[in-house]
Amino acid sequence: MDIEAHKLDVEIRKVRDWTVWSVLNIFLGWFILGIIALIFSIICRNKKRENDLESALKWSKAAFIVNLVSTILGITCYVIFIVFIVLAGVAVHTTV
Repeated sequence: MDIEAHKLDVEIRKVRDWTVWSVLNIFLGWFILGIIALIFSIICRNKKRENDLESALKWSKAAFIVNLVSTILGITCYVIFIVFIVLAGVAVHTTV
């Protein structure tokens, strides 16, 4: 293996595909965005196997952004849901 091929191999291994985060976002974040992120992660993994560094980086960044948005929206929805539950409980106890 020549030096250039070794450098490419090292660089391609550093590219993250965010697959686990994508799967978690399917269940804990927004379902549709989690599916989209998982598709991007799988494409990134395939590009890594093909040693296509430029495309792998592009799809990794896309998966990261979609995962980030899905996580933020999911956390926001959970917080709003909890606030409504607490406010509903307080309203029930104050009216009785």
